[in-house]
Amino acid sequence: MGDRNLLIHKISPMAIILLLSLAFFLFTPAELSSLPEPFIRLDGDSTRVGRSIQPQKSMQWQRQKLEPGIVWMYKSDSLYGAPQYLNLLAMDADTAAARFRLEAADHAGKPHPPEEPVHRLTASGFARIFDPLAVINAGFFSDHPDYVSSGIFKVRGDVLPFMKEEPEELRFVGSSAVGIDREGNWLFFNRVDAAWPSDWPEAHTAVAGAHRLLEDGIIPEPVASESYASRREQRHAGLRHPRTAICLTDGAGSNSGSQASDLRQQPGTGSTGWQSDDEPTAEADSAGSPRPEILILVADGRHNEAVGLTLRELAMVLLDLGCVDAVNLDGGGSSTMYLRGRGVVNHPSGNGVFDHEGERAVRTVIMIQ
Repeated sequence: MGDRNLLIHKISPMAIILLLSLAFFLFTPAELSSLPEPFIRLDGDSTRVGRSIQPQKSMQWQRQKLEPGIVWMYKSDSLYGAPQYLNLLAMDADTAAARFRLEAADHAGKPHPPEEPVHRLTASGFARIFDPLAVINAGFFSDHPDYVSSGIFKVRGDVLPFMKEEPEELRFVGSSAVGIDREGNWLFFNRVDAAWPSDWPEAHTAVAGAHRLLEDGIIPEPVASESYASRREQRHAGLRHPRTAICLTDGAGSNSGSQASDLRQQPGTGSTGWQSDDEPTAEADSAGSPRPEILILVADGRHNEAVGLTLRELAMVLLDLGCVDAVNLDGGGSSTMYLRGRGVVNHPSGNGVFDHEGERAVRTVIMIQ
């Protein structure tokens, strides 16, 4: 009996360790165990960290062609282990440059006396004034009466008043921007110092966002490793929220930062698989190759039906869509996509209900004329 008890005492600790290890693998959340590690930019070089990137489940988008070179897509599905609802505007890059317009509520042609300025309008409100094809919320903003945006906001060559430097805990706001030069070329820019310079001379039209999500097909720091500097930044970027982002694809159906993915490439489609009635979104160039595209993505969040994305998850989605450069625009309750004839097509979180009525009034918007 004494030998038997000794054997039990020897075996029990090992059995406990094995059971605990098995429990860890069985009950680790799926979204953590399956989330692929991104590429990280280090000293100008790129390196793969941890697990290799695995393709996400193919997302079968609903597609509707709005006009030549412009397709609206939407999808409700599980992504990264959580329910998501995504809206996407996919445009030939040249078409997008020609029809891209920025507006600020402070400067919109509103029917009110000048002594009663309106600093914010909903996407629907902008649409009633300008009647564009699409309206999407743009850059970050504050309640400061003089500044329309955090970071540069440039409309057809004119720089509107903007906040050049944020408090330390909000230093990430306005840290990157997307723009278009006079020739219609798309530009992406990272703020070098703590404060914005007075102008971005190369850009004729420009709007600042927050974090750069993609740079030359690579997820840069701090988004890649989620190594955020402040608690405020961690809450903004590391938690799941509604998101709005704009990106440029390379027009080749692949990029330097990701393996082929069913999410990005569908058999028999164009550069990123966006099509309507079997017609690619982007037209081919003279050599027959698809041209680059501009994608504007609005992801719902803060709902049981659509949880939202962290910035790293957002960057991974854009990477899988074939994007090579991307900027995170304002999100949260501001994330809204309005389409002419359809109204608000996403589910803004402002009213806490999964419907189309929860728009938040914002300072600036992107419009596709």
